Amino acid sequence: MTALREQGVERIDTVTGDTMDELAQRGLTEVSFSADSRFVVGVTNDRLVLWRNSPGASDRPARYDGWDGTMPLHLPLPPQDKPYSVRVDAAAGAIRYLGAGGRTVRTVNARDVLGAPRDGVKHPPSLLSPTGRVRAVPRSRGGEVSYELRDAGSGRLLGTTPRVGHVPGRTPGSVAAFSPGGRFFAFTPVPLPVDDDGTARGTANPRVAVWDVDARRPAADVPLRRGQEPPGAPAVANARGVPVVYGVLSPEAWDLTRSRRITPFREGGVATRMALRPLLPLLALNDGTVLDLGTGRLLRDHTERDIGEAMAYSGVGDVLAVADGSGRILLYDGAMKSPRGVLVAGEPEGPDGSPVAVTALAFSPDGRTLAAGTRAGGVRLWDVPTRTAIGSPLPTSGDHVRSLAFSADGRSLHVQGSSTRPRTQSLDPERLADDLCTRFGALTRDEWASYIPDVGYRDIC
Repeated sequence: MTALREQGVERIDTVTGDTMDELAQRGLTEVSFSADSRFVVGVTNDRLVLWRNSPGASDRPARYDGWDGTMPLHLPLPPQDKPYSVRVDAAAGAIRYLGAGGRTVRTVNARDVLGAPRDGVKHPPSLLSPTGRVRAVPRSRGGEVSYELRDAGSGRLLGTTPRVGHVPGRTPGSVAAFSPGGRFFAFTPVPLPVDDDGTARGTANPRVAVWDVDARRPAADVPLRRGQEPPGAPAVANARGVPVVYGVLSPEAWDLTRSRRITPFREGGVATRMALRPLLPLLALNDGTVLDLGTGRLLRDHTERDIGEAMAYSGVGDVLAVADGSGRILLYDGAMKSPRGVLVAGEPEGPDGSPVAVTALAFSPDGRTLAAGTRAGGVRLWDVPTRTAIGSPLPTSGDHVRSLAFSADGRSLHVQGSSTRPRTQSLDPERLADDLCTRFGALTRDEWASYIPDVGYRDIC
């Protein structure tokens, strides 16, 4: 049973009488259940929100976090719609509501969320190569993990890596990385389990496996010190055809291939992510540190307090994008010596009106467009030269965005969520217009006046 409150939706288990966790969202005007009660959908004057109706504490990770977020869909709606009578049609993979004063039935395609397989096991999401050409898909079996390397467009199998031992169920973050050009792929066991007394335990033979994507064969096997925690954010460089693996072992960065520390120990170090600059041997950390890998010299030794979860270089390495912890994206030159601007969406995405952290970044092949994905599932495009947003956020499944990559021609964007199938979003205006005309036909003059009253009529089909 549900009851609307000022802060969101109160839920009560009608069998036990227990009060369940509140579903947070201000301004709700209506909610309803799916037929099987697995989902709760609600609307505000300008938002549609879908929750998974998870009753147990083990099924309720932190808001917008973990692999199985309780709010997988959070979509802005046209302000003139004034939605009501919202319903979930799980069989059709759709959410429908009445809009435009009850004159129109709106349909939201939510197939990726409503139809996503959920077997109670936490599966790490696939990882996209920087070129958008290859998708690495994890496969777990018998306490080991391997990756299938597949063509991102056709799904064709390109190779399967050797298996590496890991601890099932302990997968809170990405443990794999491609080299900047996509030649090498490195992966490592998941973070360590913890004993009852708080002592971390290592795997029997902790290591980082490296796969040559082009040659379709193993490239290296990098052993870690026994008891050494595998890096939560590895990076692999292509050093003239030879892979070199780096990792953050908080609070330091390490050259794992040579088993040596490459940044000085700093009390309270907070770096959690790293990025390799294409074409030049530079390594940047998301706490603001930049290291010249050729000389070992620190080019920038600066700790940022408000670090984020994502960073990315443009294809030629002249611009570095770093997400901070407040939803902003900071742009720098390749060595982080001078700031190039700040990107701010200006639209809160959280249910309480707070900004939501950016969790994935990717540059288009020409470096002029930056795609940013958020913990709330939003994806937005930015024009890098003018520092302005391109249109409104792209339609997505609302799932926590884990990785993004443009296609080689820049006309589509691959989006990987934490618990939904990968999606490919077309960015070609002509193709999008053709698809719409094929599906719906041209608008009549009356329809045009109803939906686009501020623009003069044109025969766009």
